[in-house]
Amino acid sequence: MAAEIMLNNTISLGGGPNHSLESVKPSTALRRSLDLLSGVRSSKMKLPIFSRLIMGYLTIFILVAGVSVYFIFKLHQLNSEARHVLMIDHGILDSKEKMAASILSQLQNGRKYVVTKDPLFYEQFLSAKELFNQAFSEVFFVADTVEKKDSLKRIEMAYRHYLSLMEEEIEKARLQPTYPRRYYEMEIKKTTDGILEELEKLIEHLDRMTYEE
Repeated sequence: MAAEIMLNNTISLGGGPNHSLESVKPSTALRRSLDLLSGVRSSKMKLPIFSRLIMGYLTIFILVAGVSVYFIFKLHQLNSEARHVLMIDHGILDSKEKMAASILSQLQNGRKYVVTKDPLFYEQFLSAKELFNQAFSEVFFVADTVEKKDSLKRIEMAYRHYLSLMEEEIEKARLQPTYPRRYYEMEIKKTTDGILEELEKLIEHLDRMTYEE
């Protein structure tokens, strides 16, 4: 009798062996919560990978853009420098032609004035002299290297010597019927040849610098 009462109490309290196993199984709500949590973790795992890809591509783009901008800037700088050098050299070449033409004109009109005493030739001599001074001032102002300025200084010194000889001969021709004309002719020719030769050296220097660049 006592054994039956204990068996009944056990069945009523525990619900039997099957009831105890079912209570251990997770409910539907719990399974959904676990699935949702797993999905959130998966999305958190995928997001950093995508972000790293974006950052990697963005870094590459910035580097490529920076290098492109740098090369464009350097190319523009080189083009600007090349244009500047060409403008200077073109100006020097143009002034050289003016100075050479002026020297020849001075020599021609100076000799004619010495022989004929015609004031027209002396005026043309003075005009050619002014043309040389103007061209020389322009080319000396734009000369951008020591070699160019040194060459121009040698031309200036030779030209001053030439002018002193020409003016001295003109003065002697005005005042003296006879003077050492042959001496002046030789000295003036030698000086003008030196000026023209120095002008050619200046152009050769420009050509050499252009080739080296």
